Amino acid sequence: MSESKGLDERTRAEWEALGYFYDYDEPQRTWLIRASRRGVERLCTQLRLYDADPQNAAISEHEHYGPYSNLKFVTWTEAKIVPDGVYGKVGDFTRLAEIITRRVTSAAPGDRVRIDEAYSRNNDAIFEIQLEPDEFRAAKADPALVST
Repeated sequence: MSESKGLDERTRAEWEALGYFYDYDEPQRTWLIRASRRGVERLCTQLRLYDADPQNAAISEHEHYGPYSNLKFVTWTEAKIVPDGVYGKVGDFTRLAEIITRRVTSAAPGDRVRIDEAYSRNNDAIFEIQLEPDEFRAAKADPALVST
């Protein structure tokens, strides 16, 4: 197996383990999260687990997610969505998970749900969740993986 093919396989496996695909659209200042209901649940679980971990209580603690580690959750002095991820105080990440859960409950595959001021009025970016069908595979959404 070539080094490139091996890297692609590891990247696919990391997307599948994450459970959802994300990408940041700089001109639109939008985090696009593509996920089935199960993937949305995994995102919300990750937010809650980050919030519940006492090691994340101090300012500037953070955790990166996904094969490229572009999305991160950061403990900060205020809640906000920014170009490098989600910032907040203890409790804010669980609150975001609850907002996402409520908004996605009535969505159908193909719908897009925007998370903006419901989380913070200080956002420099927004989350937009595109609900995908149950059979959605996160790795197939990655344009860097040519033969998915």
